[in-house]
Amino acid sequence: MNIQPLADATEQWLAVLLADIVDSTQIHQSIGEEAARRLWATHDMSARTLLRTWRGREVGRSDGFLLLFESCEDAVEFAAAYHSMLSGLDVPFSARVGLHWGAVTLRGNSSADIAAGATPFEVDGLAIPTAARVMSVAQGGQTLMSEFAARAMASATSSPQRLRSHGHWRLKGLAEPLALHEIDSPDRPSPPLTDSSKAYRVAMIDGQWMPVTAVPNNLGPEPDRFVGRVDALRTLADAFEVGARLVTVLGTGGVGKTRLAQRFGRAWLGSYPGGVWFCDLASATSVDGIALAVAQAVDMPLGAAEPVQRLSIALTGRGECLLILDNFEQVARFADATLGVWLRSAPLVRFLVTSREVLGLTGEQVQVLAPMSG
Repeated sequence: MNIQPLADATEQWLAVLLADIVDSTQIHQSIGEEAARRLWATHDMSARTLLRTWRGREVGRSDGFLLLFESCEDAVEFAAAYHSMLSGLDVPFSARVGLHWGAVTLRGNSSADIAAGATPFEVDGLAIPTAARVMSVAQGGQTLMSEFAARAMASATSSPQRLRSHGHWRLKGLAEPLALHEIDSPDRPSPPLTDSSKAYRVAMIDGQWMPVTAVPNNLGPEPDRFVGRVDALRTLADAFEVGARLVTVLGTGGVGKTRLAQRFGRAWLGSYPGGVWFCDLASATSVDGIALAVAQAVDMPLGAAEPVQRLSIALTGRGECLLILDNFEQVARFADATLGVWLRSAPLVRFLVTSREVLGLTGEQVQVLAPMSG
């Protein structure tokens, strides 16, 4: 294969293939160290023989491979042969495979670094995590490819293979949903793809991507067409995806904080299987008032005694959910007595706040929303 790192780290368009062995740790433990050593040696030798046959380049190795190919056709042929090889091992394996066509940058490592154990070159670019996200949706024995890989295959051959579409999926870390495909094989039924908080199927409904699987929420329909704020939405998504528990959208009155928060809730609805709940605190003036407004938003009866603690229990039971607290500035002095308690007691819940002032809670991330230009 002619893929080589370039001195000036120029981008190259390549097929990126990621393969991951399913349940490799359990297999290793069940057969013991010596048998596992022999099995992995056979696996590696056979896989690398296939890689040479299909003109691929090995970049990384763990429970599977990170591979590069100059064509998606070669990558797909390798994947089919790899699945077949795994099924014929003394202890059969199953692998998930993801394929993407995109720009990558190859950076050569120094001879000293290679002597110390580094790979000959490093691979950078969004194509790597994209292939990883595609792979994460695949089931054992299945090869999924992005729409970009599917297009590259179709344009590179006069007799393109028939593809089976799995629709569009919102994949964690990617700005826009991605269509997923696989080679249509009548001899092998396609395993069903399943939603998770990191990957779920979406469909375009009234101009926006919505999860195909119903997710509980009280957001209602979009009142009119949402325009702009793409970067702000992406920043919100990035913050929550890397682990933020509380994000406060900060801005002056009328700047569009509420609309942005609601739009985010709708667009990323499938990321929160426990639901997305919008709560307007405009009428709240006390701790009990905040608790009552939240209870009504999440449709939970609230007793007279210890409403904040009762809500802690209820929110914990919702699992991975998003609570949008709108207009918090007028009750910001009660933030620690309410929101602070829920942050500490309901670890799977994420909170999106709109406010004209910072709340000052531990872990709070602030996103300033400026007026739209023009």
